[in-house]
Amino acid sequence: SVQKDFQNTIIPYAYLRARAEAFGIGVEGTGKYISYNTNEFSEYSIKLDYTIPLTPILDFGVEAGYKTTTLIADTDYFKTNINSDNIFFGGFIKF
Repeated sequence: SVQKDFQNTIIPYAYLRARAEAFGIGVEGTGKYISYNTNEFSEYSIKLDYTIPLTPILDFGVEAGYKTTTLIADTDYFKTNINSDNIFFGGFIKF
C-alpha cells in the first residue's frame, strides 16, 4: 500500500458553470479540471433542457447534452489514459 500525505499540498482545481434560460428552455455548460504533477482529470459538458411548470412548487423537465471526460494518471504503480465522449438524455423534477 502506497500512501501520500497531501496535508500541506496545494492541488489546483477549476470549476466553471454558465447557464442561460428563457421561456422554459435552458442552455448550460460546465467544466471541471484538477491536476497534480502528471495526473489530471477533466470533465466538460453542455446541455439543453426544457422545463414544464406543473404546479406553483413543482416543475418537470427533460434534458439532452454532450459530456467529455478525461483521466490521465502516470505514477510508479498505476498508469492510465481514459477519454470518454458521450451523449446523454434525462428527465428531472424540480420542487
